[in-house]
Amino acid sequence: MEDKVFGFWMCSCCGNVFDGDIEQPINILTLELFECALCDVVNKEREQINLQCVNA
Repeated sequence: MEDKVFGFWMCSCCGNVFDGDIEQPINILTLELFECALCDVVNKEREQINLQCVNA
């Protein structure tokens, strides 16, 4: 799936719509679920914070 070129696509997390000529999805979760770069960063930071809270 890494070679797949997207036209317009919608982030499954935030709902923003992107032009595939400008930005490609960062994470392809399934054939119909995609994640944009911003959501990827936010979700990774959220996971880090949750791990810190659990380990505190």
